[in-house]
Amino acid sequence: MRHTILLTIAITFLSALSAFSQDKVQLFDAFKNADANAISTYFNDNIEMTLPNAQNFFTKSQARGILADFFKKNQVSDFTVLHTGNKENSAFTIGNLKTANGIYRVSFFARKVPNATKKQIYLLRIEKSLESEK
Repeated sequence: MRHTILLTIAITFLSALSAFSQDKVQLFDAFKNADANAISTYFNDNIEMTLPNAQNFFTKSQARGILADFFKKNQVSDFTVLHTGNKENSAFTIGNLKTANGIYRVSFFARKVPNATKKQIYLLRIEKSLESEK
């Protein structure tokens, strides 16, 4: 009986971890492919964004449009994850977005919100990397 309970708990934990890992891979691929629509599915209803020409709180649809415009002006060739972290109901990622106009540092922070099936991004920053200036 005890082994059955432990096995059930382990399977539940691994299933949740696997689902979160799949979400992260899909999100990272969306950055690689400059897919603002796919990225915005991870946005909270309101999101704080900092981009080279926009800094404010935006609705999900406004943020999607601003991000799509950024991708149109900066053709993406690669996205590399530098660091991720996860604690209870929150997570963060820092990465480099390589574009035709240079390298940008991408940072986003997500958290689990009530009634959501996945963590949602509430803060996104895309800033010119110091590596671009070398």
